[in-house]
Amino acid sequence: MKKINTIKISTASLISATLVSLFVAFSTVAGGLYHPYKVWLKEIFYHHWIGKSILSAVLFLLLIIVCYFLIKDDKEIRSIYFKVLFWAVILSSVAILAFNIYEVF
Repeated sequence: MKKINTIKISTASLISATLVSLFVAFSTVAGGLYHPYKVWLKEIFYHHWIGKSILSAVLFLLLIIVCYFLIKDDKEIRSIYFKVLFWAVILSSVAILAFNIYEVF
């Protein structure tokens, strides 16, 4: 039985978390600007936030699997992925906040 490479799993998780963070921000803004998308989420998942949550979880798991097989085993590049994740979360948070402020005013 082949041993699971925990470094590759953690790197794949960093990449997946980064992409899912951007997906949530994009999905939130898209749902606010493009009403059929929000309706589709409600019809399929009962509520648009439940839909975004389920899609985010599925996307996260799929991306971990894909990234695990595509990335190289490199400890040094992982620190870069931490920085990218940090800035992606900041950018996503600012985008959602800015969109909500735009929607209110």
